[in-house]
Amino acid sequence: MAASAEVRLAVFTKNRSNPAYEAARLGADRVAARLGATTVHYVPEAFDDPVEQSALVDEALATKPDGIVFTPTHPTKVNAALERIAAARVPLAGFVNPIPVGPCVTYVGADDAKLADAIARRLYGHLGGKGRVLLVSGPIESVTSIARTRAFSAAAKAFPGVALAGIVIGDYREDTARRRVGEWLAANGPVDGICAANDVMAIGALGALEDTRQSSTVVGVNAIPEAVAAIVAGKLLATADFAVLPSWSEGFPRSSLEAMSLGLPVVAVDACGIDEQVEHETTGLLVPPRDAPALADAIERLVEDDALRARMGRAAERRVAERFAMSTCATAMTRVWRDTIATARG
Repeated sequence: MAASAEVRLAVFTKNRSNPAYEAARLGADRVAARLGATTVHYVPEAFDDPVEQSALVDEALATKPDGIVFTPTHPTKVNAALERIAAARVPLAGFVNPIPVGPCVTYVGADDAKLADAIARRLYGHLGGKGRVLLVSGPIESVTSIARTRAFSAAAKAFPGVALAGIVIGDYREDTARRRVGEWLAANGPVDGICAANDVMAIGALGALEDTRQSSTVVGVNAIPEAVAAIVAGKLLATADFAVLPSWSEGFPRSSLEAMSLGLPVVAVDACGIDEQVEHETTGLLVPPRDAPALADAIERLVEDDALRARMGRAAERRVAERFAMSTCATAMTRVWRDTIATARG
């Protein structure tokens, strides 16, 4: 019996500068490989260029892919290309930005307004409900940026002491955000907080503060590695309520320890060395490997219980300080080596 033909997927992302899309491409490759499929990536060379993306759609359709995974670069300017996908009867799956026209097999996205509201409230609350705040948005026509920036503004109404000092368009780019935030700060003076619509621009805002020798509390969206490092270093305000580590093959992960050190409880799969870090029901919740319902239940439990998150978060921070501080680990390792040498010498 002949083997079935390999499934080929065309994956469309908006640009190469945003780490979130780099992660999306990597994720697509990994999932496709696990399922025995192959991927071909189509990325505009010009940032978020709808004309180039439309041309790439025609290029992909010429290869007759079995399916297309797509996030549009513009809310309307790639509609004709999407209609050509529909006409070719190629199954289409959307992610991040909604698919505006044509049939879509499935769509994966986030509630950007709810996400941004929670992040803005975290910043405004951290500031004690008062102070000047600068908003940093993405491209003017970006669906995600529009929703997030509106939510940033709406959330401020619950904090009468918070004054929105202005909005800078950072285009979801670090260099653009750094330059434009720097220019705004130089012209308008310091602010108490900066609320950025993604982490790339938040990192740019930190650079602008350094350039202008000013200080401010900065928050962003996405949890890219550079942002996590900035949070750990105390440069960026953490906005997460808890961390989730769903992988079932780990050695001794650092990401969970970093989250715990910031006072966040951890939901993790009970595999390998994670139980040495996360104490079930004390510093977080452990679930069996490959048990998606149990993982979902644990996440839902922490989402709905503020007091539980707070209690576990405090315990997690204490556990890291007591058991996994650099000095503690160095002392323990020194003891192991000394015992090993002593045993070898008889």
